[in-house]
Amino acid sequence: MTPRVGVVSFSDPRSVKGLDTINERNLACQREILEAFKAAALEVCVPFEASCITRREQVKQALRQFATADIHALVLGCWKWTDPMLAVETAQRANVPVLLVCTSDEQLTGMGCLSAIGASLWEVAANDYCLNHARIIDDFAAAAQWARAVGAVEDLRRKAI
Repeated sequence: MTPRVGVVSFSDPRSVKGLDTINERNLACQREILEAFKAAALEVCVPFEASCITRREQVKQALRQFATADIHALVLGCWKWTDPMLAVETAQRANVPVLLVCTSDEQLTGMGCLSAIGASLWEVAANDYCLNHARIIDDFAAAAQWARAVGAVEDLRRKAI
């Protein structure tokens, strides 16, 4: 069984200077992690390959696609600042293991975003997956390994003996 992973990236919902450039960089990071996942032979569900999530309506649309794809895990791209609650709602409602990823590129401020989203997930902890989420910085090969391992565990969990 090939693990199925949902991937979404978030961006600043405000109208800030340079938002187009920010979104281009966010999507470049997302493409980079998708390449690592494809190289690891993972099935990937990406509701927004050409844009980042900035609104609740997009969260709902992504969740519908994740449910249809029956994902085993969820990867949240924390590349640049966003409203943490967009990511929190996505993680809560998907109710599958969650990985937060970012780069250490200081221009993107992903580590601050990852910290804020991670802390928010701990604060609301709607399920064990939110409370026990994983975090990876820069190492997309490790993210693919995480997704493969989580997919295997989830596949076993869903099967009956």
